[in-house]
Amino acid sequence: MVSGGTIEDTVGDKASASLMLYLIIAVIAFMFAVTSSNTITRESNVIGTLRASGYTKGELVRHYMTLPIVITLLGAVIGNILGYTVFEKMFVSVYYTSYSLPTYETHASMQAFLETTVVPLILVIVINFAVISRKMQLGPLNFLRGELKKGEKKKTFALPEKLPFMSRFRLRILFQNIPSYLTMFVGIFLGGALAVFGFMFTPLLDDYGELVKDSQISEYQYVLLDTKETTNTQAEKYCVTSLDTTDGRFMTDEVMIYGIEPSSKYVKASIPSGKVFVSNAYANKFSVKEGDKITLKEKYSDKKYEFEIGGIYTYDAAVAVFMPRTDYLKIFGENDDYFTGYFSNEVLSDLSDDDVAAVITEKDLTKIVTQMKVSMGEFMNVFKGLAAVIFLLVIYVLTKQIIERNSRSVSMTKILGFTDSEIARLYIVITSVVVCASFLISIPLINLALKTIFKTYLYTQMTGYIPYIISNSCFVKMFVMGMLSYAVVAAVMFRKIKKTPKGEALKNQNL
Repeated sequence: MVSGGTIEDTVGDKASASLMLYLIIAVIAFMFAVTSSNTITRESNVIGTLRASGYTKGELVRHYMTLPIVITLLGAVIGNILGYTVFEKMFVSVYYTSYSLPTYETHASMQAFLETTVVPLILVIVINFAVISRKMQLGPLNFLRGELKKGEKKKTFALPEKLPFMSRFRLRILFQNIPSYLTMFVGIFLGGALAVFGFMFTPLLDDYGELVKDSQISEYQYVLLDTKETTNTQAEKYCVTSLDTTDGRFMTDEVMIYGIEPSSKYVKASIPSGKVFVSNAYANKFSVKEGDKITLKEKYSDKKYEFEIGGIYTYDAAVAVFMPRTDYLKIFGENDDYFTGYFSNEVLSDLSDDDVAAVITEKDLTKIVTQMKVSMGEFMNVFKGLAAVIFLLVIYVLTKQIIERNSRSVSMTKILGFTDSEIARLYIVITSVVVCASFLISIPLINLALKTIFKTYLYTQMTGYIPYIISNSCFVKMFVMGMLSYAVVAAVMFRKIKKTPKGEALKNQNL
């Protein structure tokens, strides 16, 4: 029999893995759109010749869709084989190192097949068909002239003559390639979001652990089997029970309901009678605020309770509700002398083991954080490597596209006497500036996007609470990873510039 903690842990991991999957699918969709458009641009003369020779639009669309679909199918087959062999053992070992589990059996998952195979395949077909068929609406002459946008007109910007020649040249390159650079920015944003998501969880859990410690109610939280008085004057009685959430947008969550003594020295909050305070974990996850009303229900019955929020109490350890103890006794029909435990900063030595059901300490509160580090840490290591590969591919494809689209200009500058190093400084330097600026601009956008994804998706797919915290180190790592990836790509692009023949300028002249 599998424990509830194990199930909750796997549910949280599944939500994180699904979010990473959707980010990867978004990157794949973007890459296919860019690659298809770039392929048609690069082969525009060939397409124009074929169209003029009598080939129909449908034949060319089918031709250019064949290779992406075949590659995707091949990747899907290999991915499913590896998923049920090599990667299966890798991920199963994560849970065996964290829990004492019985022998498992592997069952094929239709949901996993749909999300990892069917959806990407449909995405490839739809995106490629949309991009390719749209491009094929142009006439043969447009392809032969390289005019792949309807109504395309070449415009030039008047630049100050006082600017050095090389600076004006670089600005010309920038203005002529604005669509390509905007595409690069989108790619960097998507790749950066993937990388930050892979980096964020280890520091996030460290920070969360510190928040849990700082918001701890007391050093010792005693849960009693039956009402038992203590002679320790520092101890404070409390009541606690649990109810379930009823918000259909989220998974059913267990909420701890605390009845607190008036003027409590442990829960420092002036809770008005008839209202409740919710923990900031509750408020952040369910997006509620002071004045809102919440409805909770008993776990094994349909009985519901409605509470009005009178304030937010800083308590990160759990999704919880706090109310005056007198209100608690009235709402749940308990006697005036009823209580379930003690808050105390000292050990209550006059309570025997037979009286105590549990003693919750800092170690117990942070245990879930430690557990998440063990399980999610292994998952995130896989995602970090995957993010690095995708980052490299995104920057390579987009930078390669810019160089290829400007191959005629590169060739012309060679004819005019520019050396390979000078041409590289023209194209690669301005591209480097754009890449660096794109990374810096994307940082706040990635932060906003991931925060939105946490609230609108991740919180709805998991029980419990984990705050949205991104350490600045994650963005630094993303920036360094991206710039190192670009450095590798820039070296490859320099070789491509060196190999561009001078005859390219004459061969590609517009008709």
